[in-house]
Parts: sequence; C-alpha cells; structure tokens
Amino acid sequence: MRIDHAGSRFLAGQSEKNQEASQKAQEKLATGKKLNTAADDAAAMAMAKQLEKLVLAHRRSGDNQEDAMSALRIAEGGSAQITQILQRQRELAIQASNGTLNQAQKTALNDEYQALTQEVDRVANATQFNGQALLNGGSPLSNGTGSLQIGPNSGSADQLGLTSTDLTSQSLSTAGSDLLNPGGAGVTLRALDVALETVSAKRSEQGSLYNRLVASRENSRQQEIQTAGSQSRLEDLDMAQGVTDNLRTSLLKEATNNMLGQMHMLSRNNVISLLE
Repeated sequence: MRIDHAGSRFLAGQSEKNQEASQKAQEKLATGKKLNTAADDAAAMAMAKQLEKLVLAHRRSGDNQEDAMSALRIAEGGSAQITQILQRQRELAIQASNGTLNQAQKTALNDEYQALTQEVDRVANATQFNGQALLNGGSPLSNGTGSLQIGPNSGSADQLGLTSTDLTSQSLSTAGSDLLNPGGAGVTLRALDVALETVSAKRSEQGSLYNRLVASRENSRQQEIQTAGSQSRLEDLDMAQGVTDNLRTSLLKEATNNMLGQMHMLSRNNVISLLE
C-alpha cells in the first residue's frame, strides 16, 4: 500500500495559492479597488498615480481661480465705488464752474470735493483680498508683478500675469485739485473726465479677466472630471467581477481544503492498515 506524498504536497501548495487569491479578492472588495499595491499591476499603478497627481493639480488650480475671482469681485466693488465718487465730484465741479456762486458757496462745494478725494484714497487703500491691496498698486495683486497659477503644471501656459491697478487720487491726477475759482474748476472737470475714463478702462479689464477665469475654471473642472474618470478605470474595481472572483476563489479554497483533508485521512488510514 502506497502513500501519495507528491499529491499531498501538490494539494498543500494549491491550498496556499487559493488562500492568497481569496485574501486578495477580499482585499479588493474591502477597498473597492483592483489596484491596492504595485504588485497588482506595476505599470497600471504608475499610470494611476500620475493621473491622481493631475486630478489634484486640476482641483487646486480650480480653487486658485475661484480665489482670483473672489479678489476680482472685491476689486470691482471698490472700483465701482470710486466711479460713483468721481461722478459726484464732477457734478460739484460743474456746479462750481457757475459764476453766479459766491465765495462761501464755492468753499462749501470745495470742502465736499476734498472730502471725496480723501474717500477715493481710502477706498483704494482699503480694498484688499487676503491682506493684499487690490487698487493702490501696493501689492503683487495690483503692482503688475503678480501672477495666477491657473493650470496643473509650471509652464507659462498655466500661469496668468496680472497688470498694475492704481486708482488713488495721485494716480488719477485728481490729488491737489480744487473748486475755489472758475478756472480751477474747469481744470478739475477735465481731470475728472480723464480719471473716469481711466477707472472705466480698468473696470473693463477686471470684467474681461473675470470672464476669462470663469472659462478657465470650467475647463479645469472638466479636465478634473475626465482625468478622474481615467484614474477610476485603472484603479476601481468592477464590483460584479470582484464578487464573482471572491466567490470563485472561496469555492476553490474550500474544495482544495476538503480534498487535502480527505487525502490526509486516507494517508492516516493507510498508515494504520500497514501497522496492523
């Protein structure tokens, strides 16, 4: 009577393989991913991580654009306020140009005019985003040196340079002007017209940049979605397939273990028979 040691060793090895396969199948079901380690598929894992890097970069650049859009909304609010102030100053300049006013009346108009000039400077200096001035040329966001990171990479195509913005009375050439005499009021009126044109041009620039960022933000969102989809196709588990694989490996493991148990029982009985 012969004891089949080779068959027993084969079944033991097969049992170990089935155990590992079962554990792997259960791990995939638990994580919902078919790539959990590089051993699962080294090339696919490397590609998936590259795609993950791009997904995160697109998401972050989209957040950058949202921040920039918030800054532009604040800047537009300040610019609109300065426009209203300049419009009021222009009204005062037109009124002061009328020769029927006496000196006391002109002084009263000039007092309001000077107060409004101070308010222009206050608005220009106080309009900020994240502690950075937006309308006085005093920070990278307004002095022409700043840039926005709007793409996932470091190249110039993924960055957007900012132009300078200075809407203080000094920059608008209205500082030091007054309404105390008809000649001075006329000069001031012309200066205010130029200032209003300057602010209007800057507001148009802000609006154009805002619309560009809206389009760029939508592109980043679509790029993030499509890249995430590619990553998902590489990494994520087909749950139906995962359940099927898990069931198959479980059945194989159980069948192999049963066969191994039966072989051990046969071997034991054979040994007993030989001893008897």
